[in-house]
Parts: sequence; C-alpha cells; structure tokens
Amino acid sequence: MLGADWTLGSTTVGLVAAHSRGEGEYRSPPGDGEYRPPSGDGEIETTLVGLYPWGRHELNDRLSVWGVAGYGAGTLTLTPPDEMPAITTDTDLAMAALGGRGVLRKAPKAGGLELAALSDVLIVRTSMDGVRGSAGSLAAVKADVTRLRLGFEGAWHGIGTGGGSIVPALELGVRYDGGDAETGLGVDIGAGFIWTDPD
Repeated sequence: MLGADWTLGSTTVGLVAAHSRGEGEYRSPPGDGEYRPPSGDGEIETTLVGLYPWGRHELNDRLSVWGVAGYGAGTLTLTPPDEMPAITTDTDLAMAALGGRGVLRKAPKAGGLELAALSDVLIVRTSMDGVRGSAGSLAAVKADVTRLRLGFEGAWHGIGTGGGSIVPALELGVRYDGGDAETGLGVDIGAGFIWTDPD
C-alpha cells in the first residue's frame, strides 16, 4: 500500500493505492456439473489493484469521525492439475467503512490515563465473473461481508524520553462479523505506542 494525506485545520483527507496478491489451493470432487472446475487438487492465484480515498474530521476536542470507500479490480486464475489449461476470470471488490472515536476521560496536564470509546462498521462486496473454458467452467459469484466493532482505548500520557515523549496505548473491543463468510462474535486486542522527539 502507498498513501498520502493532507490536513487542513480539523479535517484530514487522504488516498491509498493498494496492490494485493493471494495464493491458495482448491480441491474439487469428480462430477459433471455445468459449472465445475476440473476434478483433483489445483492452485488459485488472485491479484487486485484498488484505490481507497478516506477522510477524518474532528468535531471537537473529544469527538472525531472518519470514513473510507474504495474499489479494486483484478483477476483470478485457477490452475488445474495434470498440466491442464488455466482458467482466468475477472474479479472486483467494493468497500465502505465509517467510524468514530470519543474521549471519555482526558489525560491530566501532568500526565496520566486517557480513555476513549471506538466504534466502526465495515461493508465489503466481492464478485467474480463466470467463465467457460476447455479445461472447465466457473460460475459467477458475489459475496458480501459486514463487520461491526465497539471497543475502548487506553493511552498513558506524560512519559518523557529526554526531550521527547512516548505514549503507550492498549485497545480492547468486541466485533460481530456477518455476511457470506465466517460469522459470529469475536474479540480484538491491539497495542502500540507513539514516540515524539521534536529535535
């Protein structure tokens, strides 16, 4: 991924260009259906190039909102076993997400704990064109995935580093995944830090 962003006052906008590649395997039982890849074990390779503009706005010193939307296009190549001809078709992805962050407790000026609440929702749709070839056929496919998250972030301010500062943070949240892939409840845990040195 490669991105750039611009900040003007309380608003930041950016653009991310992304290229992804995936590899996997498939296993197809014997059969003679209209849309069935060749039987046996084969390989799958996908490539996708996308653009994702995003923005973030601070409503006040405690509340901020952000959003991102994007589209990607690429190809899916299925390579059957026994040196049979590969099958290639077009694939694409469309996505949108919206989230917010609210500070529940600001850190004291002398330093200490800052606590914030986080929430976001994500929607992704992928599709693949149908194709027929001498080696086999693939049906057109569409799939939707959704994700809803709610969590808290704690950060400790006021740790000096000889002219600079370091702010460690810990995030903990719950998520619900829905749609055509794996669904159900889960837990997200994240940790990190921001290091600042004016010199």
